[in-house]
Amino acid sequence: MTQEKLKKNKKQNFEEGEPTEIESVENVSWRHCNICTGEFDILGEGGIDGYIGILRFALCPCCYSGITDMVVQMNGFEDEE
Repeated sequence: MTQEKLKKNKKQNFEEGEPTEIESVENVSWRHCNICTGEFDILGEGGIDGYIGILRFALCPCCYSGITDMVVQMNGFEDEE
């Protein structure tokens, strides 16, 4: 297909309410971690993904665990007082 045809098909799909390329990417279970840039399977390995405002954000299980541990230690949640 030529570039013009591809652009026309994308525009037509958008107008008809069909999924665009961006929407269909969200259905894929592979993500890239925003900290270590490693690729991980959100369904098979875990981790977290979502949005911060309008920005797409994902953390692999290792980075998510590290961030969680850091927050717990910095805020003293494990201290027994």
